[in-house]
Amino acid sequence: QGMGNYRKAIECFKQYLAISEKIGNRLGVGIASVNYAEVYYEMDEFNEAKKWFIRGKKIIESADLKYYLIAIYRGLFRIEMLNAENGDRKALEVAEAYADRLEKTSNEIGVDEGIAHSLIAKGMLLHFKERVKINNADIKDEVKNYFEKAIGILEKGNDEKLLAEALVDYGTILQKSNEKYADRYFNRAKNIFRELHLEKRVKKIDDLLLK
Repeated sequence: QGMGNYRKAIECFKQYLAISEKIGNRLGVGIASVNYAEVYYEMDEFNEAKKWFIRGKKIIESADLKYYLIAIYRGLFRIEMLNAENGDRKALEVAEAYADRLEKTSNEIGVDEGIAHSLIAKGMLLHFKERVKINNADIKDEVKNYFEKAIGILEKGNDEKLLAEALVDYGTILQKSNEKYADRYFNRAKNIFRELHLEKRVKKIDDLLLK
């Protein structure tokens, strides 16, 4: 999973985007934009990912293709949460808005993966607010409930990558809360990523385990 593979994917999407623009396939442009965004997100180029998610969002929302909107709202939520972690409090409000859209859209079309993502978003928001003292309530059990429900949904699905990502999300929250059993989730995710040959993800987990 080297950078060369990402660059190859970008070249493929670039060609698809060019053809879609040439023939006036607006929906194709929207889908290509989302694909671009997800590759840039994987490369940790979050500003570029945000730009392409927003471009795709404008087209996909106008076409009311809710399935694609789930990926867009999830991606934008996660990017804004990263910004909030870096001290941008306005980003937190934007993240909450995307989390609400993610939940509404997922429930409207009944996509289990989207419902799982919305539960993860709720857990992440709740934990962040408690950590930065926006919310002083004891939320440990509530956060645990959101993540256990989400992981349970993803375990029944067919996307091992999404499951591993959820395990990393929960492990990260446990680690920030100084819970010793965070490693259990990291190691399970690491095994999945290794089986999927996603070595960059494996390396990231190794870095987390060293903290």
